[in-house]
Amino acid sequence: MQDSTIFLIPGRDQRSRYCAEALAKKGLVVENCPIPQADVIVLPMRTQIPPELLEQLRPGQYVLGGCLGAQRETLASHGVTALDYYDDPLLPWANAVPTAEGAAGILIDRLPGTIQGSRGLITGYGRIGKVLAQKLTLLGAEITVSARKPGDLGLIHASGLRAELTGAYRCDLSRFDYIVNTVPAQVFKPEHYLQMRSDCLLLELASPPGGFDEKAGRKIIRAPGLPGKCAPKTAGYAIADAVVRILNMESTT
Repeated sequence: MQDSTIFLIPGRDQRSRYCAEALAKKGLVVENCPIPQADVIVLPMRTQIPPELLEQLRPGQYVLGGCLGAQRETLASHGVTALDYYDDPLLPWANAVPTAEGAAGILIDRLPGTIQGSRGLITGYGRIGKVLAQKLTLLGAEITVSARKPGDLGLIHASGLRAELTGAYRCDLSRFDYIVNTVPAQVFKPEHYLQMRSDCLLLELASPPGGFDEKAGRKIIRAPGLPGKCAPKTAGYAIADAVVRILNMESTT
């Protein structure tokens, strides 16, 4: 990556604005130029690439996006180098922090009582589950975490948390004031919903289809994209860091 490399950030959300700001602070050239004039195009997270952008791409450009999926092949077919900045190992962890803080904010806003003294269940012990469990515990909550892998269950115990096997809960689910799901697959059976209290808050953080069953007749609070909503500056700066790391790695291979 050269100092003269021209970056284009076409996204209009706040994360994109802060990403552009962070790249400029690193001494990189960020311009609102026509698509063919840019050397590197950084798309918003989980964006659907519009046909008009594809039509203006030129061979030799770099196009980066977050969670591109099959769109990566579509971009490559236009002669550009398509890279997914969410492949950067540090970015998902950086995103876990604003996601967890945003989730805690929703609980604080929606629960009739305080977090301190509350009882919560977090399903899934990935990045978000780990960070959220830590933050809620520091706020004085009694947190139970469910996982499937024996290693995760051991780590939950070692962290001083209550552990449950996801989908085979031994505890009575009526004890929980809220349940936060981070698993992108249904993790509750019909009988589990019967155990939950009617005032138990169900918070969905996983991508569709999520872990809660809409047919269960329970109100579910869905909170996708929390980093961009709750902490766009942190999220945008994290994307900029990931973009630079990936481009530097690409230039050395």
